[in-house]
Amino acid sequence: MDLDEKQKIWESIEEAFVIPKECRKLVISSAANKWREFKSKLTNKYIIPFIDTPELLENPPDDYRYINKEH
Repeated sequence: MDLDEKQKIWESIEEAFVIPKECRKLVISSAANKWREFKSKLTNKYIIPFIDTPELLENPPDDYRYINKEH
C-alpha cells in the first residue's frame, strides 16, 4: 500500500474516531488486515464456487449490484 493510500485511510479514520497519532501504525496495519480478510471472503464466497462457470462471474453478485464494470 502506498503512502498516499495510507494517509487517506488514516484521515478517514481520524474523522470518525478520536485516536492518538501514536496509534497510526497499529490502525493502518489493522485496516490492511481487515481489507485482506474482506477480499478473501469475497473470493471464497463469490469466485471459487463458480470458477468452472466463468459466465456467472461476468457480473457482480446480487449483494454487490452497485458495482459496475469501471471498478
